[in-house]
Amino acid sequence: MTALRIPLKNISFMCFFFLLISSVSMAQMQPEVKSGFTQHTELSAGNNSDYYYPAFKKGKVTFITGTANTGILNYNTQTGEIAYISSKKDTVVFDEMYLIDMITMDSDTFYYDTQQGSVLKLLKSINGRKLLVKESQVQNSAALPKTYYISHKSDYIPVTTSNVITLFAAHAAELQQYIKEHNYELKSEDEISKVLEYAANL
Repeated sequence: MTALRIPLKNISFMCFFFLLISSVSMAQMQPEVKSGFTQHTELSAGNNSDYYYPAFKKGKVTFITGTANTGILNYNTQTGEIAYISSKKDTVVFDEMYLIDMITMDSDTFYYDTQQGSVLKLLKSINGRKLLVKESQVQNSAALPKTYYISHKSDYIPVTTSNVITLFAAHAAELQQYIKEHNYELKSEDEISKVLEYAANL
């Protein structure tokens, strides 16, 4: 049998071509990951019921250092993570949430509570205090249960009667009487707002 002979220069060209194709393929497989973000196994289409918004929105993540990243964002209410869509359509999540100060998506503003490890949505500011809500998905439930928080210095404190009275200790008696007279349980935005507005005017 006659052996197939390939000129040496052709072999060199074929090796070079193979290496070039391999390197391009490897480069295309590498995920685009911004600083502070890691690739998530979930596809960008994902299960939209897990997310706060039906579709990903333009947003900005501001870090405690003051620097910021912009992108197409959403909040995963199941995992409590902020998700980001890369230019390659991968879903990427921030894995160092404690470095986040504020997240803006659409017209909403969120803050990250490092003590509770929670993403809190800003509802309003009353006399310099932020009123926020945590909305997290509960398994087998369509509703998002709400837990309310008040800002205090650099912390966020759950809204309870005792916590509110402690925050306004100088007017504890008046506040306690006001809450009792109106039978407030401080489990709704309306009730909490009225109590905070009352306290601000004492």
